[in-house]
Amino acid sequence: MYQFEGRIRYSEVDEDCKLTIANLIDYFQDCSTIQSEDLGVGIDYLREKNVGWVIVSYHVVVEQMPKLGDRIYSQTWPNKITGAFGYRNFAIADMDGKRMAYASSLWILMDLKTGKPIRIPEEISANYEPEPAIEMNDRRRKIRLPEEVTVDKPVVVSPFFLDSNHHVNNGKYLMVAMGYLPQDLQIRDFYIEYRDQAHLGDLLYPKYGWVDGNFVIALCAEDDRVYCAMEFIGEHAKH
Repeated sequence: MYQFEGRIRYSEVDEDCKLTIANLIDYFQDCSTIQSEDLGVGIDYLREKNVGWVIVSYHVVVEQMPKLGDRIYSQTWPNKITGAFGYRNFAIADMDGKRMAYASSLWILMDLKTGKPIRIPEEISANYEPEPAIEMNDRRRKIRLPEEVTVDKPVVVSPFFLDSNHHVNNGKYLMVAMGYLPQDLQIRDFYIEYRDQAHLGDLLYPKYGWVDGNFVIALCAEDDRVYCAMEFIGEHAKH
């Protein structure tokens, strides 16, 4: 397991002083990115090879969202590497090692010139020692979009949405989605699927509604292609 210590900052919390789900995802991706940097197979190395890691999906479980000032460990470890795919777990733990939130994720190594997946070379995979996966009861079906949706005004992809691969960073989709979540929904877990890549100047059309009691939001292109689909599972807060 790779981990580093942190502390929840005011800029990372919501009005209840709890870490936001977008910043939770940021902690996850920062942890894996820093691990790769420390192993010598980080962004500069990947750029020299004209390859890059692209996220395919997350399943995140929230046991207890960290609060302002909490000291935490960000943790990550790969649990399987096969073909072009890397399977990776993440966790946020308190100082006693208790997991507050955790996730499974699927990544794919892409040739940045062709935009196609490539087999993960030994010189990369050899740096990561797989460890046992968290048992999460991950499902196999895709996120179902609502039959009846609300369509909101599009959001323009601006430069600060982009990451080092020159497309929208995975955490930025969640940042946009947070503006449409029911305010009283207490999220206990959620799924994210990244289906297409949005780039500078693209329009993200939010389309959202309910499916089997879960809130689903898709950020789509004008032609209805789905860039990112998200499903949030939880309970409504009691007032």
